[in-house]
Amino acid sequence: MKRLSDFDLTDTLRGEIDSSISNRRVPHALIIASGDYQSRIDLATYISAACLCMSEDVAPCGDCRSC
Repeated sequence: MKRLSDFDLTDTLRGEIDSSISNRRVPHALIIASGDYQSRIDLATYISAACLCMSEDVAPCGDCRSC
């Protein structure tokens, strides 16, 4: 599973996404408009896995069923 640092994002955007995931306050909708198709899919998959992850330590862990 990719890490948030693997994505080509600005520091501000990376911080916003990381903060949203850490605080379990991810918006109900996000527009992912830049990058190529696969990059958008990978980022959406990362955010989805982070929201559904069962791990208390690191989300997404990449090991639990939800990831």
